[in-house]
Amino acid sequence: MKNNPSAPHSPWRTHLLVCLFLLLLAPVHLMPNFSRISTHLPGDVMDTAEYPLNEWWTAHALRDLRINPFNNTYMFHPLGLNLIQHTYTFLDGLFFTLLRPFLSLIVFHNLLIWLTFFANALAAYLLIYYVTQTPWPAFIGALAFGHCPTLLSYYKTAALLEVYNLVFFIFFSYVLVRKRRLIWALTAGLFWGLTLYNYPYYFVFGGLWLVLLIGYQLCPWEIKIKTAPELRMSLWADRLIWGSLIGLILFSVFAPRQVWEFLAGRHLINWTTLSGFGLILWMIWWLFKFQALRKISSPSSSPLALILTDFPVRWNPPPSREVSLLLGLTGVALGVAALVGFPYFQAYFQDAATRQAVSSNTIDFVLYSVDLAGFFAPFNAWLAGLYKIMAPDWTSGRPIVGTPAFLGYGFMVILLWGAGKFFKRPELRLWLMAFGAFLIISLGPYLKIHGLIFESLPLPAYFIRFLPVMESARTLSRYLVPVMLFLCLLVAFIVKPFFLKLSPRRRKIFITGLFLVVGFEFGFFPNPLPLRFSDYRVPEVYQVLAQKAQGRSGVLLDLPLFTHSGSRSAGHGETRRFYYQTVHQQKMIGGVSSKLDEKVFLYFQNQPAVSRLWSLQPVEKNELAALVQAFGIDWIVLDKRYYPPETFKAYRSVLISVPNWKTFYEDRRYLGVAIDQQ
Repeated sequence: MKNNPSAPHSPWRTHLLVCLFLLLLAPVHLMPNFSRISTHLPGDVMDTAEYPLNEWWTAHALRDLRINPFNNTYMFHPLGLNLIQHTYTFLDGLFFTLLRPFLSLIVFHNLLIWLTFFANALAAYLLIYYVTQTPWPAFIGALAFGHCPTLLSYYKTAALLEVYNLVFFIFFSYVLVRKRRLIWALTAGLFWGLTLYNYPYYFVFGGLWLVLLIGYQLCPWEIKIKTAPELRMSLWADRLIWGSLIGLILFSVFAPRQVWEFLAGRHLINWTTLSGFGLILWMIWWLFKFQALRKISSPSSSPLALILTDFPVRWNPPPSREVSLLLGLTGVALGVAALVGFPYFQAYFQDAATRQAVSSNTIDFVLYSVDLAGFFAPFNAWLAGLYKIMAPDWTSGRPIVGTPAFLGYGFMVILLWGAGKFFKRPELRLWLMAFGAFLIISLGPYLKIHGLIFESLPLPAYFIRFLPVMESARTLSRYLVPVMLFLCLLVAFIVKPFFLKLSPRRRKIFITGLFLVVGFEFGFFPNPLPLRFSDYRVPEVYQVLAQKAQGRSGVLLDLPLFTHSGSRSAGHGETRRFYYQTVHQQKMIGGVSSKLDEKVFLYFQNQPAVSRLWSLQPVEKNELAALVQAFGIDWIVLDKRYYPPETFKAYRSVLISVPNWKTFYEDRRYLGVAIDQQ
């Protein structure tokens, strides 16, 4: 795992300048929101609303209620919500707990997203620079990773966007296997555990990376290549292989959909066909090499003897003491990660509902995987027409069910050029192996091209749904995050020798050219990709409710009733309505969670009037009275927009019948009712 000879030592001023550039470029997509930083959030009114709500709840639980913040007693009243089932960004909430006296929640969340873009790029720069020892190629790689389409598509989902802890873990675990010190094991375990507080998927990704890293280190192998002049003719064989690969890629992207439908219907895309095609290429390749090998070997050698003699891979097992030390330090890292993520592991092993909520959903493995054509579909407003041609399954009117997989044409060309040096540059092998492993998993259990699923060609991800822990990360397109990270590192590694050979003036030109290419292809220069911003100002009815409550924690029935999980919803509404809880601070009968046990829906379904409230149907007086009594409801807020006039009149007449009711607010949109339980 030795690197190339390092570049001249970079002064701290260079690193400071790189960090400054990364910080200034971080908010390039957020600039349209600067004038509305206190009222609007980047994203929609569904997924985005969960994360500022998480931040508020952490501060409210720790500073005001002084209770365990991992149990949200203000949602799904009276059951509450175990936030281990939810994408709970506890670290963000902890930061807000400290900064709440100085920043409003909306301003804090906007600044958090800005700093998250910067932290992702900074973590990537630390890793890439440590591996390559060249600052400016590392800067380009870090910038590309921090603004890649994969991460940019997560801008409305803070948990997915916050990938920096995973990158730090990859860095510290890599340092661990090189330096074999206890401090690096402790640090790696710390950051690995912290990934659980961003997004549990990233903990799974970190585990897979660690398996690849330790496996590579414990099974070292050498590759020796014959360099005799007689073998130069084998270059034609290499060109044949790479030409076939590039031709296959172009065919996959630009072949008409009808061709793929024909192949899918005839089941011609399978491992038998591909293996036969590969065998033919291999035989042709050996026809080119056979005569050259005979010249430097025994003329009487048989083809089989030549193949075995020329086989370049040699495995050198490490000493047992080295194996024991590395495994011991890895165990320390795992133990630290388990301690840091203790609330998650405790809930998983002790709470059957948590295990059920995070269990695999078979259809997700197929639905949320990457289309092969998506790697070539540019995520750029100027190339939208090309995108529609390459990714028709994303532009056919259905919701986007994946993650933008575009790797950048420039980066893909550099990667193909560098992959050809796999045998000559040992320092590339680990990163190419990791890149390939995550890339294959992201493709899903079956090959998918232009929206067509080839079930006749199963892929390794088919077995993930049967593996414990691994099966919880069922949205396989998420694996693109480490794919993009390793790609950026590989690109910096590949261009390093060329970069070091240039004069200082030409280096500046080269880096500027790479910057322009990356900026254009990833859509942050010259025309940043437009992001959606939503208004998160709290309606007046909830502000009046907060004044009436005077700090008392009551129970709110917010109509229409809405109960939302990532995989299922009951009722009507938007998640932004739960964000309003940050102002009125009342317990709510409905709620929102990324993953929710089915028993929660069954519980509410069996309560009086709930099913009718979910379906916007009028309720009977006795049903509403029973519901008020069962849940101890203190407040009812009704959004008139969701109800026809006749239905709204029916609701008003039923509300009048509730004992001790009083209207505390009404306008054209909302009706607010207070109920005196005494």
